[in-house]
Amino acid sequence: MKKIMILTLCVIMAISLVACGNKTAEDDTSTPPTMGNGGTTQVVNPFVKCDDITQAEKLAGFTFTLPTGFEPTVIRAAENDMIEAIAGNDENEIRIRKANGNEDISGNYNEYAEVQEIEIDTKNVTIKGNDGVINVATWTDGEYTYSIGTTSGLSVDEITTLVAETK
Repeated sequence: MKKIMILTLCVIMAISLVACGNKTAEDDTSTPPTMGNGGTTQVVNPFVKCDDITQAEKLAGFTFTLPTGFEPTVIRAAENDMIEAIAGNDENEIRIRKANGNEDISGNYNEYAEVQEIEIDTKNVTIKGNDGVINVATWTDGEYTYSIGTTSGLSVDEITTLVAETK
């Protein structure tokens, strides 16, 4: 009796393995992940590349003053929300953002050993970095939120100048 039961279980397992192993891509009728509303999960890039700061301001719905000498290679905006100006290259990039609200818009979620709040032109600015080099600065003015991020880091004097002139 034991031998018949073991033999039966082995046959069932073999059939199951064969049935599962023969499934092709065409046989897969499962649906992609959804967000609960029937649509597929996708992240949409809200930014539109702009020819100049004036075009970005029109799209975002507010003005944006960049620091003197800051020459962006990329300017882009999210409609009625944010403007981003990027200068430099991958090794030494500076990204300046302005948006409606008061949330952190830096997009930088790294952990830094040094985090402090300093005052620059009556603005309370949170700076983050390592070894005396600042990689992120964020602040708000009540109506808008700002961020400056850099790949290689800046000194306190350099950040102070950029923050003071960004409006």
